[in-house]
Amino acid sequence: MRAHPMFRFLLLISLITGCVLLAFHYLLPLFLPFITAYILMRLLLPFIQYLQKQFSFARWLAYGGTLLLFFLTLGGSILLLGKYLIRQLRLLCTNASVYGQICCQTLQSGCDKLCLSMDHYLRLRQGSTLNFINTKLQTITDHSAEQFYQNAGKTAMNWIGGSVQFLMFLLITGISMIILCKDMEPLHQAYRRHRFYPAIHQVLHTMRTTGLTYLRAQLIILLINWILCSVGLCLIRNPYFILIGLGISLIDALPILGSGFILVPWGLYFVFQQQFYPAAVLFTVYLATVLTREFLEAKLMGDGMGMLSFFTLAAIYAGLKLYGVCGIFLGPFAVVLIRAIYQVWMDKISDN
Repeated sequence: MRAHPMFRFLLLISLITGCVLLAFHYLLPLFLPFITAYILMRLLLPFIQYLQKQFSFARWLAYGGTLLLFFLTLGGSILLLGKYLIRQLRLLCTNASVYGQICCQTLQSGCDKLCLSMDHYLRLRQGSTLNFINTKLQTITDHSAEQFYQNAGKTAMNWIGGSVQFLMFLLITGISMIILCKDMEPLHQAYRRHRFYPAIHQVLHTMRTTGLTYLRAQLIILLINWILCSVGLCLIRNPYFILIGLGISLIDALPILGSGFILVPWGLYFVFQQQFYPAAVLFTVYLATVLTREFLEAKLMGDGMGMLSFFTLAAIYAGLKLYGVCGIFLGPFAVVLIRAIYQVWMDKISDN
């Protein structure tokens, strides 16, 4: 007795999804430096070939000069950005207690008014609601402080471990790019001779026209909006313009929310405070980020991934739950990969 087509479809989708998620979770971290090195070399290859054809550069000079220029540019950018990020993180840690007091005072003031209103409408003795909330808050504060001191050492070690892993990632990626200077062509020849080349090539072609296009577009938009937000916040003299700019650009990558989720209320706050210059800057930055996303998404993605915004949001949410911040990009990318593998599978079945 043959299984129902719907059952076979669900079984196949579940199998492909499980394999893709397991590969992303266990295999991707192991091979990410080498995949990154290969992608970067593919991006640099047209420039290398241009130097060889137009200026008759020797192979070693074209590859070596291009890689040297790339490493110097990337290294300088990372050092400059790291310098500002570390400075702003240090400033944030120094002023954390002051910001905490301001937040507590603001919350306390609002809580006092709310509690007095509740006492009035519930006909309770004045101060009953406030005393109850203060007791609960004190318990939560004591517990949070205890947890913080217990996990402080673990958090510091995680930061150190993460920094070492990032440096190792950069080192391995750089070494791999140097090795690929002489191994690119043999690698392509071995790939073309492989027995699964047609199926893998079809999947990669689908990924290149959908998933990789999506990733490239989102990364470019993220970088440009990060620069726009950082410049705008620098103009209003915010001391954390790079950190907050990065946060706003990440929120802008989420469907529906966008940069206006932060910039519009912030701008309205300055309007109510009659500070019109920072309000105008924030509204201008918001319009610039919206126009950038609308223009570049249409220019870089065309029809995009062919996926509705609802499913894109669901994919991003699942990616955030599974992979953290990187899930903003890995979630939709995984969906495209699953769809590409399923399509190739069905094509093979129909051919047979």
